[in-house]
Amino acid sequence: MKRLERENVFVLSPDTKANRYDAARTRTYFSDLTERFGALPGVKSVALAAVVPFTGSRNEMAAPEQTDAASPPQRIVVNVNLVSPRYFETLGIAIRGRHFTDIDGQSHLPLAVVSEAMAERFWPGADPIGRRFSTGGPQPYEVIGIARNVSSLSRGRIDGPFYYRAAFPGGDTSLSLVVHTAPGRQDLAKTMREIATALDPSVALSIHSLEENIDRALRPAELAALLSGSLGLLAFGLVAVGLYGVMAYVVNQRTKEIGVRIALGAPPARVQRQFVGDGLRVVAIGVGIGWVLTIASSHVLTRVLFGLSPLDPLTFAAVGALLLAVALLACLLPARRAAKVDPIEALRYE
Repeated sequence: MKRLERENVFVLSPDTKANRYDAARTRTYFSDLTERFGALPGVKSVALAAVVPFTGSRNEMAAPEQTDAASPPQRIVVNVNLVSPRYFETLGIAIRGRHFTDIDGQSHLPLAVVSEAMAERFWPGADPIGRRFSTGGPQPYEVIGIARNVSSLSRGRIDGPFYYRAAFPGGDTSLSLVVHTAPGRQDLAKTMREIATALDPSVALSIHSLEENIDRALRPAELAALLSGSLGLLAFGLVAVGLYGVMAYVVNQRTKEIGVRIALGAPPARVQRQFVGDGLRVVAIGVGIGWVLTIASSHVLTRVLFGLSPLDPLTFAAVGALLLAVALLACLLPARRAAKVDPIEALRYE
């Protein structure tokens, strides 16, 4: 999977329906904008789309054309977008087969370009070009091309079964213009707005970069990550303080035992190492149990991590090392204090 072309891509969304444009006027409006934008120096390509990447989704129930009456095909939910012929070029989506043409949109032919994921789901191991599938309409769609898998709905995740239909300005679906420019031409956004306003100043429109779409789509996830990270740090701090307190309490409770051993001739350093080792052994067992539980629940974490593995060995090692370091301090400091106590005083320690 190669990512979509998203740098130097602008999206202009005019609201022609609010102005009660009829079909003919809508077609003329979008045709004029496409022609004028395409003639601007620095504009590489212009396309139309019903759904711009990272702004939402449309879906339908679809099933491959039935070839065996004894085993009816399974219907599944697939994503769909209505796009103009240059949409794939504009966003850098590779196509095998053929692209849409202007005639395809104007004639409303039931043609479709399907994603690799949809092709693999409906026709595994077979060439999908020329195959048909149905979405419940009067005519099945014929596959004319296969589009590379992309991530346009949720960053870091392949869209899954997806097909594209030819867009037709003037229909019931609102369309946006997607404009791919040369690098460093942010000034074209202002120029395109001026062109659209001059064409019809009464049409409300918005213009923004595709990167802004991605930022808006990621904002809830970023806030959730910040909150969960803060809670995670707080939880780790509480664990560290609690662990230190428990281990220090246990070692302090054994101060009398330490004094007895030293009084009987045991080297203080040896006694200290033994108590520290006992404490670390308990903590190591706890860390091991935590790792096992985390691995067992990794399938849940996979759903909320984007581009990251829930079984990251570096994270596992870092968390385990920090907990062991806290345990070491919790055992070592009280043990050293106890080892320095005079044996007679240690025997009197309560």
